[in-house]
Amino acid sequence: MMISSLVGCTCRCIPSNLVSVHRTIIYRTVSLVSSPVTPKISIHEQKSQAEENKEYEKIKVARRPTGSSSTTDKVVSSDKKSKESNSFVINLYRGLFNPQEVFPYPSVMNEEQKENIKMLIDPIWKFFEEKNDPAKNDRLEKIPDEVMNGLKEQGVFGIQVPVEYGGLGLTNTQAARLFEIIGAHDLSITICTGAHQSIGFKGILLFGTYVQKQQYLPKLAAGEQIAAFALTEPTGMIFSI
Repeated sequence: MMISSLVGCTCRCIPSNLVSVHRTIIYRTVSLVSSPVTPKISIHEQKSQAEENKEYEKIKVARRPTGSSSTTDKVVSSDKKSKESNSFVINLYRGLFNPQEVFPYPSVMNEEQKENIKMLIDPIWKFFEEKNDPAKNDRLEKIPDEVMNGLKEQGVFGIQVPVEYGGLGLTNTQAARLFEIIGAHDLSITICTGAHQSIGFKGILLFGTYVQKQQYLPKLAAGEQIAAFALTEPTGMIFSI
């Protein structure tokens, strides 16, 4: 349905030598149900968004890797000048993705280290299967002396102590493999031997002088002495609550 609205009407007299315009009527046809009018600001916003989309597409094209079409052989990089690392996570932070660093899973041990850890795994596993009873240890609330002596003979108290100080001299990866076996059989022994070598004598191992290492590490590695860590928190005591 349409409706006409009178906008303006004028009537005037002018000299006879000019064309007489008696009346000027302007009509505007308007729909009763008019379509919404897009504000100018929305039009500008749409133009701005379109320009941003074009810029984004340009960036995507610029970053698109070239060369092989195989996705597993591509290294997507936003910074081609970044030096590639052997670490998958470090490369991610540098904007690099290399699937070959994930599959197959990389091995951090060389062949000699693998052979050394294999020679230790079976004896320690057999010892825990045959000599240690974790349920009995829980009832007695104590690790029996025969178990402690067996651990000393296996070198468990000096897993990461250098060989020159009487330890096994294992790496973190090798040590983790042995602690997996110990933890699978008896967590109380894991805590005993783990705390001894981590927060116990780790300070001497990393920062001790040559004399200090000579004095303490051999006995600690042999299990003759058990390292401990003293910690106090004045705000953590029960009487301070």
